Amino acid sequence: MFFQFCIRLIRLIPPFQNFTINPSTYKTLDKPGYWGVHAIGEVWAEILWVVEHKMIKKHGFSADLFPPQPDENGVVPEGDFYRPRGAGKPLVPKHGNTLMLKLVIDAMKHQNCRPS
Repeated sequence: MFFQFCIRLIRLIPPFQNFTINPSTYKTLDKPGYWGVHAIGEVWAEILWVVEHKMIKKHGFSADLFPPQPDENGVVPEGDFYRPRGAGKPLVPKHGNTLMLKLVIDAMKHQNCRPS
């Protein structure tokens, strides 16, 4: 909640899913004035915010961001946190907010050490 409050303080346009209030899209990055790192970050933050809310709308919300601990055999229970999986498939969170967090963190792992 505090993070969202801070983001709203430093943004030029508040985050809304209504394009009449916030018309920012990926195409916005082509406009003059959106070439600096903070302006680019504002557009990307908006994109991630909209995607997260759409994923929550489709897959639901979980108040618990942390997955269950493995049992004594080292097996992580699927329970209410993960989707049912097939043999050898990775664990995938069920809820939109936890799935979005996993996708963003996994994407960061593929990022260069010093991106430009």
